[in-house]
Amino acid sequence: MLGLILPALLGAGLALVVRRPDAGSAPLSLRWRPVAVLTLGTQLLLFTPPLDQQPWALTWGPWVYVASMIGVCAVLVRSALASGAARQAWLLAALGVGLNVVVVTANGGYMPQSPVARQTITASPIATDRLSSVVPLTADSRLPWLADVIPQPSWTPVANVFSIGDLLLAAGIGWGAFLWAGRRRRSGAGRAATAAEALSQA
Repeated sequence: MLGLILPALLGAGLALVVRRPDAGSAPLSLRWRPVAVLTLGTQLLLFTPPLDQQPWALTWGPWVYVASMIGVCAVLVRSALASGAARQAWLLAALGVGLNVVVVTANGGYMPQSPVARQTITASPIATDRLSSVVPLTADSRLPWLADVIPQPSWTPVANVFSIGDLLLAAGIGWGAFLWAGRRRRSGAGRAATAAEALSQA
């Protein structure tokens, strides 16, 4: 998931470069923030030692992971319903998470990951002695076209293997960051103009 930070940074940087200060902007409103914190925090703890080696985590962890992903998707959809022009960015991100939920659920709570794609970024095998969100992609994997089959370039920070859902989520995050940065730039320009007008009238 850390690799998804890069699209947000690129989107924000692009907005600062190409968007005019007077360009239209859309408010971004993340709704159900406690749910977002709870679900993301659950994922972080679930795959972190020593919890990822507990017997209950190995047994129920995959389905707790699915539930947390559904929670993230719900937050994104609710945020889309509360947004204006930024709605498409939230919905695109929600679609990406939704596709991941579908393929992970179809494969027993795990995301199938292409061993070939994994070898392009790391030589370490998928851990079997602790809870992992991924399993090797095999001929028996369901919905393989939605699985982790797209290797992230090795030069990017925290390179990983992405799914189509991950790419849609990243696009939504980048789009949202672009809108947010453009709005912040416009707001800053508006405050500067107001201050200049006040000074001219003093």
